[in-house]
Amino acid sequence: MIKIILALSFIVNGILLITITGVMPFLLFATLLIIAGLSWYITMLLKRIADINEDVNELFDSLEGFSEHLDSLSQMKMFYGDETLQGMIVHSQEIMEKIYDYQQKYELDSEFDEEQEGDSDEEEFYGPPPEEE
Repeated sequence: MIKIILALSFIVNGILLITITGVMPFLLFATLLIIAGLSWYITMLLKRIADINEDVNELFDSLEGFSEHLDSLSQMKMFYGDETLQGMIVHSQEIMEKIYDYQQKYELDSEFDEEQEGDSDEEEFYGPPPEEE
């Protein structure tokens, strides 16, 4: 109900603006409303994408911890050489590789990527850092 009243209010105000000042101020008014609405919509989408990125990173960290746990479990004497456990480790590593590929494909944090590119360019130009004794 409120949306209908708000829409009618915009229509009536637009008609009044056209009759009082002409078509150009109305078009300016309509353009400003559209820009404000699109800006709000883009902001909401960016917040949603940031939340999704955080969730994916948490999922990736959890699966990485699971993979490390399986590795440590396979090193125990009790399970050493167990084929089922070895299959789980291989499977978890395959899943981790797929998730890592997706994470790289949809990565939103470009600052991290730029820092890595800057480091590699510097290393190519100056060579590897000298070893300390």
